[in-house]
Amino acid sequence: MHGHTTELVTNLLLPGMYDVRSMAQSKTGNYSLNSIDIIDGDDYGQYECVNRLRSAMQHPDLQQLVLSEIEMNEHVIDALLELLRSGRNWEAIYLEFCEGELARAIGAILALSNVSKIEIAGNLTGECIATLSTALSKNSSLVELALLARLDGDNARILINGWSQCRSLRKIRFIKCSLEPSSIDPLSQFLRTDNRLDAIQFDRCIVADNDIAALVTSLEDHSTLKDLRIGANLCDPNLQRGIAKILSRNRLRHLSLRSAIPPSHDASFDTTWMVDALQGSNSLKILDLSENCLDDSGLELLVAVFCSNDSLEEVRFHENRITNAGAKLLGGRLPEMRGIRRIFLHRNRFDEEGAEAILNGVRRNDAIEELTIPTMGRNMKMSKYQRLISYETCLNSGGKKALKISGFPPNLWSLVLERSGRHLWTPYCEFQMQSLEKWKDMQQADVIFHLIQGAGMEGCYS
Repeated sequence: MHGHTTELVTNLLLPGMYDVRSMAQSKTGNYSLNSIDIIDGDDYGQYECVNRLRSAMQHPDLQQLVLSEIEMNEHVIDALLELLRSGRNWEAIYLEFCEGELARAIGAILALSNVSKIEIAGNLTGECIATLSTALSKNSSLVELALLARLDGDNARILINGWSQCRSLRKIRFIKCSLEPSSIDPLSQFLRTDNRLDAIQFDRCIVADNDIAALVTSLEDHSTLKDLRIGANLCDPNLQRGIAKILSRNRLRHLSLRSAIPPSHDASFDTTWMVDALQGSNSLKILDLSENCLDDSGLELLVAVFCSNDSLEEVRFHENRITNAGAKLLGGRLPEMRGIRRIFLHRNRFDEEGAEAILNGVRRNDAIEELTIPTMGRNMKMSKYQRLISYETCLNSGGKKALKISGFPPNLWSLVLERSGRHLWTPYCEFQMQSLEKWKDMQQADVIFHLIQGAGMEGCYS
């Protein structure tokens, strides 16, 4: 056996009888608590809330805190600040529909320098908005601000005043916000002139079509924007033109478009306007068209783009109207998609016929590392196809990771598959074996046999 082949086999066949699929697991094995939710309501009152905040100090890895429907008062705020000051950096603090002295709590949290994200949801008073603005103007650590609230023109201007002075702020998310017409002009003007934002989101906001189009248009010349997420009426031509212009500037890395049209509506999502913009973009990595009315014809146009655009790595098409015809089309062209790594197709309308076509396509594309299909409410056959697809994609992601860790180029994986014979990794055949360990023994023997047969692999990894 050639020396390089020996090392390759040794590293692919991991110790402890694990196959390369184990390399695809993202979890590190560390199950320490990093998030805690404290929800008031009828379960317990403020004293129990204070006790839970204090007991949370026993978890040194805690990085996210959710306070939902909590009555903010002196005791709760003191316990909260004691926890937040306990010598760690906080990824996110969520205040969901809290009442009482909420303004004071917001000001106290943002006075700290170890909080990266704060999300506030609820009926925010003018006092809360004013306190938030003042706290933002003095804060130098906050990276992301998310709001679920009602904004009129006055509140928008107050918020922008503090927003503009927070030099660390890079991400703004408006989630189900009620944006009154008077708030659109100040928001648009600020977005047009401020070039610091990396990400902005208008998801399912209560706002007129022409107003959301105005907000998107104000971002056309934004030089730093990498992440844009919109939930709106995507049939509006002004909005389409704005999105197309942003895409054509080759800056975005993540684009999420979710339709405001109800799923039961007869309208379909026309992707014609998007095709040219996608073809001209060489920076976009993630395209999310989930929860739209995307059908087979719209998918066909997009698939043609995916076959020629190598920059896209992830596409999300779940909860759409893709049938067997669209699934067969996608499966047939999967081998041509060399850039795509992840495809999400769950909650669509195809069955085993379409799933089989997709499985065959995945088997001819060693680049795909994750792919989902509809399984909820389906028969066991669809679950079986999902397991088969997951097996194939885990081989890809795990094998490449094993090669990379071992110092081999990940693109060697296609040669390994070709040499070993993908069909010999027969998935989910444990029922044919006396034990899982025996199945793994046989699998490893197949890998070794097919890697060492024939000429050495010395020319394959260079």
